[in-house]
Amino acid sequence: MVRAAGLTALLLLSACGDESGNDLQKEALEQQIHALQTRIEALEGRTRPYATLKPSDKTFTWLDAGPNQVAVSLSGIEAQGNGSRVNVVITNPNDIGQRDCSSTITWGETAADGANQPGQTRKMPLGESLVGVALVKLDLSDIPPDRLGYITLSSIECQRLAFSGM
Repeated sequence: MVRAAGLTALLLLSACGDESGNDLQKEALEQQIHALQTRIEALEGRTRPYATLKPSDKTFTWLDAGPNQVAVSLSGIEAQGNGSRVNVVITNPNDIGQRDCSSTITWGETAADGANQPGQTRKMPLGESLVGVALVKLDLSDIPPDRLGYITLSSIECQRLAFSGM
C-alpha cells in the first residue's frame, strides 16, 4: 500500500514542471505525500497478536482478535483477597461481535530497570460477549496490586461471531 502511494506520488511529481509556481506545488505535494506515507505506516503497524499493559498506562493498545481488531486498556486494579482484580476495557469498533471468548493472560512484576519479570500464564474467559465496549474483570490471585507490573493479553479465541442487527 505504501509503494502504491509512492508510485502515485512520483507520477504526480513528474507532471510538475520546473517553473517557480510549479516548484511550490511540487514541494507542497512532497510534504503531503510524506505525511500520508507516515500515516499509512502507522495504521499498518497498529495491531499485534498481543497487548502488554502496565498499571501506569493511560491509553489503549490495538490487539488482533481473529476477524476483528479490538482496543484494550486497563481501567483499574483493586485488591482481591491476597491478589488483584484487574479491570480491562475491550472495545470492539466493528460490526462483527465476538462471543464466548477467552485469552491467554500473562502477568507479573516489573524489575527496577523496567523489564518484565517472568510471571504466571493462564487461559481465562473474557466474558460472554465482545460487542461494543466490554468490561472484563480478571482475578489474579497470586499478586497484590502494589506488585503487579504488567499484564499481557494474547491469543484471543472466540467460539461464535454475531453480526450487527442479528
